[in-house]
This record gives sequence, structure tokens and C-alpha cells, in this order.
Amino acid sequence: MNKFHIISAVFRHARFDFGAEFFDEAMMFRTLARFFLCITILFIICAVGLKHGIAISQLDVGFAKLEGFYLKLNKSLVLRIKNLEITQNNTQNLEQNSTDLRTQSEKILEFSKKISLINSFFEEIDVQNLKIKGESLKLKYKSDVFYADTRFFRLSSKITPGSNGLSFDPIELELNDFNLTLHGTARANFRADTYDFNGTFASHEIAGELDVHNIGSELNIEINRASALSLKNFMNELGALTGLNPLANEWIYGKAVAQNYYIENLHAKIDLKDPRPIAENVSATAYAQDLTIKFQPQIEAVTVKDANITLKNDYLSFTLNEPKFKGKSLEGSGVRIGGLFEERPVVYLDLRTKESLGKDLIAILQSYGIDEPVYPLGGGIDARVLIDVDVEKESAKVDANVTLKDADLMISKAKFHSKAARVHITEKKIDIKDANLQNEIFNATASGSIDIATRKAKFNGVIHSFNLSPNGKEILKFGDARDNISLDFSGKAPVLSSQFLGAKMSFGERIEISSPDISGILPFSKTLKNAGISGGDLKILTSDFTNLDISSSNLIFDFGLLNKDGSHYKNDSFALRVRGGDLEGSSGSGKISLKINKGGNFVSLKDVDVAINTSVQTSEFNSGTKERSPINFSGQNSAIVLSDLNKTLKFTHFNGVLDGKNMNLNANFKRGDVKLIFKKSLLQIFAQNISGEALNQFLGSQSFDGGVFTLKASGIDPRNYRGEINVQNTYLKDYIIYQRLLSFINSVPSLLTFKTPDFNDRGFSVQKGKIYFRRSGDKIYINAMSFTGSSADIAGNGEVDMKSGALNIDLELKYLKDASSIISKIPLLNHIILGENNTISTIIEIRGTTKKPTYSTGVATDVLKTPYNLIKNTLMLPFVIFGDSEESK
Repeated sequence: MNKFHIISAVFRHARFDFGAEFFDEAMMFRTLARFFLCITILFIICAVGLKHGIAISQLDVGFAKLEGFYLKLNKSLVLRIKNLEITQNNTQNLEQNSTDLRTQSEKILEFSKKISLINSFFEEIDVQNLKIKGESLKLKYKSDVFYADTRFFRLSSKITPGSNGLSFDPIELELNDFNLTLHGTARANFRADTYDFNGTFASHEIAGELDVHNIGSELNIEINRASALSLKNFMNELGALTGLNPLANEWIYGKAVAQNYYIENLHAKIDLKDPRPIAENVSATAYAQDLTIKFQPQIEAVTVKDANITLKNDYLSFTLNEPKFKGKSLEGSGVRIGGLFEERPVVYLDLRTKESLGKDLIAILQSYGIDEPVYPLGGGIDARVLIDVDVEKESAKVDANVTLKDADLMISKAKFHSKAARVHITEKKIDIKDANLQNEIFNATASGSIDIATRKAKFNGVIHSFNLSPNGKEILKFGDARDNISLDFSGKAPVLSSQFLGAKMSFGERIEISSPDISGILPFSKTLKNAGISGGDLKILTSDFTNLDISSSNLIFDFGLLNKDGSHYKNDSFALRVRGGDLEGSSGSGKISLKINKGGNFVSLKDVDVAINTSVQTSEFNSGTKERSPINFSGQNSAIVLSDLNKTLKFTHFNGVLDGKNMNLNANFKRGDVKLIFKKSLLQIFAQNISGEALNQFLGSQSFDGGVFTLKASGIDPRNYRGEINVQNTYLKDYIIYQRLLSFINSVPSLLTFKTPDFNDRGFSVQKGKIYFRRSGDKIYINAMSFTGSSADIAGNGEVDMKSGALNIDLELKYLKDASSIISKIPLLNHIILGENNTISTIIEIRGTTKKPTYSTGVATDVLKTPYNLIKNTLMLPFVIFGDSEESK
């Protein structure tokens, strides 16, 4: 049953008064006419009785039964009947006759003229209960006004017969089922088969003017200037009684609700032979104030100041004035509802905005099963989103065009800023054209498409700049690079893959940048290259590019570190944690740990040795080209390997500070400690109480066995300095040089006397000694050295070429005991020198190389020029290493 069935039924069954059952019982009047004719006859017979009133309790006249009959004559007749029942057989005849009347206008017109008889003879007619075909109604006539009360309607009207029909003026009609009340005038022209009503109507919360015009089977209804505070009950009843789709009904009132409604005009044309509504024959214009439109229960409503509403060609359109969604303007937006009387109506949403809707727009789309991963945020936006909603399936089609200018854009969970971009969105695909995308670390221009079904995208464009430099530490930086980028939204977090970098960026709760092989990144990473990193994998986790978690499962590097077995320590896993300006982390093996915070930079080494090329270090320090932040470093069970000097300093622990071009080092051997100061053009070393083993490490040789030593050195760099070594209780024993020296003494009979107990298998026993030396480039100059033994002394000077190993050293062996007992045994040779206190000595010249030294006796032409005397004079001179402020500059 559609929405016009009730109206058409009224005009099919009640051409006189627009009441459904009233006109359907037209045959009642003919029956009543016969009945009243009989009454008239009785009236003639019983004229005298009428004056006082005639009452009949029950009467059966064949076609009718009555009870509670009362008839009285005042000025005119007064007829009251309690119950009147028209029998079934007569009703069938009446129905056939009434059918003839409906189809034969002249007979209807003839019948209508008989109504005047009632006006002529009766003052009042009151039938409290008239029963026809099981239906009961009340009829009353008084003072030219007819009243009818049926199950379907109530009618009150003054009926005036005319030459062509009847006039109902005024008329009041109430349709009980539809809660509709009509006031006005009606005319029925039976000759022309036209019927009209002009007046007002009221139904539930709505009231206005109503004009109805019926010609033949064509019914025209027009409503004007109707107003209402609500349509709730009216639409509920209209939806229940008409063919209006309940889903469309919900959109007209339910999803769209106003505080005030005003219907300017509504026109409908109906064919009474086929009362199904034709959409093209229904039109309307209306106005609503303080409107709210709620797309889905979980979505906040759109508020509208007012709206112009039109109904035409089965489309109900809302033109919205000052629409807002969550306080943001949707000016220019509108809503259309199509297929109002079809099985599957469609709602067309036209949303326009120059403000960002962000996730709120996505929430609207998601409520219809569309999960768009791209949406604009703040900034300059010009967007139009067309949504076609299948209200039955609660699904939708989308066609959106968004233009961005200096705005923010969310791609899934990743936020970008865009100088300009054009985005076209459908339920299947998103096209992004000439989009400038930038965030904290990169700026790019790209175009591409996103497949909604697979949730994957392809982009190509230019990365204008990429700069990942947390707290000024340049991890990755490059620009003007063409790249093919893919995006994958199918997982929990979207993943961006760069072909150019060979890296991925995942945008989850935290951004993850990862690369299985950083070889493609290294050319653009100053920090990684300077740190000596050459390969491996890398993963960076961050939420803001200020706080980062950096890790690698197999980082390949060259930090100048050695494992304890002498192999290069070149790969390890690493985990670093950056929080603002603070950084801390360590290697998986625990060999390296570092920390950077406001207190400084700290690097700790454990069970790993540091390899240093002093020539490179010297060049870097003296050039001043490398600026360094202060670094506090320490080592445990770590040695320092001076690779170019072939020296290894095996410290049990060391710590120091590397500050720009300055370095301070404090280190501990198993016994003794050493302090190193290394600045531009300044090198100072002070070691005290160190063992012979430790000193051998400094010297890069096996010169001493046991003992206690003090070392002082000062210069401009590790290749240019002078120093002093103090010796106590040790053995002098360079394996090659000492063994060759013993062999030489043994080979010269005149020198056998000098082989005192101080010369033994362990070495030359030294009670105390001192060495003054100087290094210049590749040469070490021994200014003076003196070793005192229990029975002999050794003194000497000379030079050693560290590059070629060439030796040029003169030694003087001095026998310290009283030589009177052995002088007679020594032949007087020119290489035997008789000294003071009956001491004797000889000169030995060492030449060759450190690997192949040669020895020979020397001839002293001047006792004063012997090495011992020269050394004695040298040792008597002041030798200040650290006291002169001028040297410390």
C-alpha cells in the first residue's frame, strides 16, 4: 500500500465529502429514502400522533431492522433511532445500484437532488448506530448540517444541493487512521465528474493549506504554506501507510531533523485507477531551520543553520546554508535522496570544505565500509567529496577531489606537510598528482596511485632533500635524487620502500627506517663514514626524529680496534638509544659502550685493543681540519697498539679526554701508570714506577728485564720529542744486540777481562741508570746513556734510524774495581784506556742494523772525548722536561 492509497480511497468511496467509507455507503441514502418514504406515509396516517410523538421499540421492515424509534413533529420532523441495521440482501442490491450510480453521473446527480427532501421535511435526524455490512456509524442531521462518525472518519458539513451536484460548506473531515483533519469547502459536480476541496489540514505536528481537485480518475493535491515543529509522528504514520521506502523515510526524518519546517508548496497528481505514485508527478519546495544531519549513529551530526528543500523527479534535495561538522565549515555542501518510492533508495552526499576534516571525514567513509588511508589535515584545503550511499547495504561509492596548498596530509599513520598537491579519491583508488611531501627529514615531489583493494601504491618523483641529523649528527643527507617509491598499507603499519636508498620506512606507532645493507646509504652519511662504518644492516625507530632507537644485527666497521688474538674487530651487533640530546648504547659483545649527555661524551672499551697510526693522528691534529666534541674515553683490559711504531702498550685500564685537537690520557699497567698529554704541537708523556716490560712496550724492543723505570718525554708530536728514562735494578738485554756484544767480547782476548759478573745470561745487571734521547722524524738520537752495575758500567751515545734500522752507537765499557791486580795481565793496546782510580775501559762501536748489528773496538785519541766523559758531562747538565713553560706551549 503506497502513500496515496488513503487519499485515492477517499475519492473513490466518497466523492461528496472526501471520506473513505462515507461515499462508499451512498446506497445507504437510497435505502434511507425508501425508509423515510415509508415514514412519510406513516406520518400522513399518524399525523395526529406525530404532534405528541410516536415511539416504536422494535420494527422489522424486511430490508431494515430498527429499535428505539422515535418520530415527532415540531415545526419539522424530528427523527431519532437508537439502532438501524440494513440487511445483507438489500445491501447487495444497494451495492449494485450504487455501483451503477458511480458509473452513471446523471443518476448520481438525480439522487443528490433528493437530499433537499431532508432539508424540507426534517429538522433533526439522529441515528445513533447505523450498521451496514458489519460496519457501524453514526449519522446526524440538524440545522442543515450533516454529521457522520465512522470507524475511518468523522464528517461535519452543511450540504447544499446544486444544479450539478452538491456543495459542502463548511466541511470538517477527520481521518482517524491517518490523524488528519480537514477544514474548508468542498464541491461535487456530478455532471462534469469533478470534485474540489479548498481549506486547511492538520496532521500530527504539521498544518497548512490544502487544495484538492479531482476530474474523472485524475486527482491533484496541493499543499501550501504548511509549517511544523517536527515531522516525527507524521513521517512514521506516512511511512506505515504508503509505499515510501522505510530507509528513505529514515533519511527524511531521523537522520535529518530540524527544529522548524515550512512547506512552501507540495503538488501531487494521482491516477485513481492506478493509485501507485509516479515520482515525476510529485514535487515540493520546503524550508527547514536548525537542521542536523546524522550520517551514522557513531558519527557526530552536521549542523545546518537552514536548508532549502526541493522534491522533483523522485529526488529530495537539501541545499544547506552554513553547514558545519565539528565546528568546521562545509559551505556549499548538499544532500540528495533518490528513489524514494523504489526498493533501494540512494543518498547522495555532496560535502565541500576549505577546512580540514581529517580523521572525521575518514570516520564517515569508514562507517560505509570505505577505509581510505589518505586524508588532509590542517592548512589550505579545497575539497569536494561526493558519496553515493546505498542505504540498504550501508555501502557507498566515493568520488573526491582535494587540492592542498601549504597543508598537512596524512598517508595512513604518516604525517606529511605539502606545499601543493592534487588528490583524487574513489572507493577503489587514490591518485596523487604533483604532490610536494615533506616532513622533519625529507622534501620530495611525487606522483602515484594507491590501490585500495590491495592497499599498495607506486610513486615516482624527486627527493629534493633528505636530512636525518638528530641533534646535529648527520646520519643521512642527500638531495636532488630521482627515486621510485612503493607504499604498502596492507599490514598494521604502512611501509615506504625507496629504490634509491635500498631502505624501508615503516609508519606505525613509531617510524621505523631499516636497510638490510647500508652500502647504498653510506655515500650520503658523513657520520657513518667518519665513524668507520662500511656495511651491515641498520634499523632506526623514532616517533619524532629527536628520540631514536638505532640498532644493527651485524654492523661492519673499522674503528681501529683489535681483538685480543690480534685479529681486526670489524663487526658486531649494536644498539643505540637517543633521547633528545642524550645517547647511550653498546655493542652486543660488550666490547664498546658509549654515552653522550649534558655531562659529556663517554666511550668505554673492554677486552679490545686500540690501533693507532701516530703519523696519521699527528697529521690530523696538526692540520686542525677535524673539529671534535670532547670525548671521555676509557678502556679495561685494553691495549694501545701504535701500528706505525710497532709498539703495543698493554694497559690494564686507561681513561682520558679527547677535546677537539687535545687529548689527555691516564693509563695503568700491571705496575705503574702513565700520563699522556697530546695537543696541537705538543706531546708530553710521564710514566712512573713502570716495569721493564711496560718500558719495552714504549720502546718497541726487549731492552730491559725487570726493574723500575720513570719515563719523561716532551715534544711537538709522537715523531718529534725528547725524553729521559731513569732506570733502577734491571737487566739490559736486547736479544740480538746483547748476544752479539757478548760474542764480540768473547772473540777478543784482550776484552775477556771486561766480562765481569754483570754480564750474564739474563743480561747486563744494572743497579741504576739514565738515558737522554731525542726523536726527530724516523731517527732516535741517544744523547747520553749510563748504566751502573756492581762490577762494571756502560755508557754510550749514538743514533738509530727507525725506518731503515741503521745503528750508529758508541759504547764505553768501564771496569769499576781496582785494576792494579789485572793491569799486568792486559797487553797495552790502543783500545784499552787507563782511567782514574786505576779503572780501565774500552770503546765498542756498534754499526749495522738492528737485525744485523756489527761490533768493533774503537780508538780513543783523547781521553776527554771518550763516550763516558762526554756522557758524564751531559748528565751533569740540567735536563728539564716539564718545568719550562715555554716548552709546554
